[in-house]
Amino acid sequence: MGGLRVSSIEGTVEDQAGAAIPKARVQVQVQYSGKMVRNLYTDSHGRFTVAHLPTDDYWLGISSPGFNLHYWSVHVVHHGHKFVLRAELSPGS
Repeated sequence: MGGLRVSSIEGTVEDQAGAAIPKARVQVQVQYSGKMVRNLYTDSHGRFTVAHLPTDDYWLGISSPGFNLHYWSVHVVHHGHKFVLRAELSPGS
């Protein structure tokens, strides 16, 4: 998934069976600079919210022990829409 034009992101993180993954790590990094701007964890229901990001291009990465890292390219704009993401993590090492 790439090039999403948004102003905020809300999401849930689940395993392949649809079970919520609590305490999954959600990170937002400015593309090409390495600057981390958000580092948060999902709640007990696997939910998270990322809001109030300045206009820029970001990587949104989600990971949890036992699962592979998944990431998306996100373009944040001042008047974008709220994006609702259902992130399904695949098993990893």
